[in-house]
Amino acid sequence: MGKYVDRGETNRSVMVQYLVVIATLVLLLVSSSAFAQEMPTEHKVGLSLYAGAATLDYHSTYQSMKVGIPESNPLGRFTEGKPGATVLVGASIDAVVTPLLYRWLGKKHPNLTTVLLYSAAAFRTHLAAGNYQAAAGKRRMPAIGRP
Repeated sequence: MGKYVDRGETNRSVMVQYLVVIATLVLLLVSSSAFAQEMPTEHKVGLSLYAGAATLDYHSTYQSMKVGIPESNPLGRFTEGKPGATVLVGASIDAVVTPLLYRWLGKKHPNLTTVLLYSAAAFRTHLAAGNYQAAAGKRRMPAIGRP
């Protein structure tokens, strides 16, 4: 016998995913656009790459938490079992910390800022790839005791 799938629940789940991604993008874009006009071009590119990588990381975190993989970031552990809340907390932290770090570091050390933005984007992409791989592995694992 096939497993019954509630299409309404599936549609709500997809809607929540879209809302989380949109909320993340809005938080990152609003926080970065406020000070982006005073940035050199290489910082704008680096920040855009970082925002995209962070969004990818948030989506992958959401997907991995949906299949039961716990969040390993200690700042997000208090939202355990609530993927959407975990993502919104992470996006909020990024939306506050990223502009503050740029204001503190960006003008004084432009080359270091460029390296840090690209490195942070690469690291977030690495985290996202690991989350997607772990979630895919969890989905492929058969339940214990089932054929």
